[in-house]
This record gives sequence, structure tokens and C-alpha cells, in this order.
Amino acid sequence: MTRKIHLIKPAISSSHVMYDGKLQERNRHEYNSWDVMVNRLPRDLRGYNPNQKARIYFEGYSTEEKAEILPRLSNHFKKVYLEDSIVSI
Repeated sequence: MTRKIHLIKPAISSSHVMYDGKLQERNRHEYNSWDVMVNRLPRDLRGYNPNQKARIYFEGYSTEEKAEILPRLSNHFKKVYLEDSIVSI
């Protein structure tokens, strides 16, 4: 089974909930910037096989933001691709 990383605003991976803004909710990690959140990905996804596909979903981000984020995620995941669709949470 492929593990999915849903980078939505708020951003969610299959095993970890990440927010790039302020939210007060129990058991959810908060990050004050995209830089901090993306830099935490390797630690947050322990046990993830980087050779598996990583599906990236965006909602609420501009085309420019997507273009900036995808190459940075590719540094962590060898098979990363964009799907412009909304994931129900």
C-alpha cells in the first residue's frame, strides 16, 4: 500500500498531521512556516520508504507556491507527483 502525503492547507500525511499556520488542537503539530514544516518531513515520516510514490494534494496554494514546494519535496521523496484534487478528511 502506498503511503500518501496530503499537503493541503492544513497539510496532512497518512501518519502525521501538519499545519503551516496556527491551530490549537490536541495531538496536532503546528509549524509557523513552510520551511519549518518541509524540513521536519524526514523526521515526521519515520519508516516511510522514499522509493514509494508520494501523492501531493494542494488546496489553497497558488501556482507559484506549488512550483516552489514540489522541488523541495522531491529532495525527500524520489517519486513525488502532483494531483490537483481535494482529499476528504
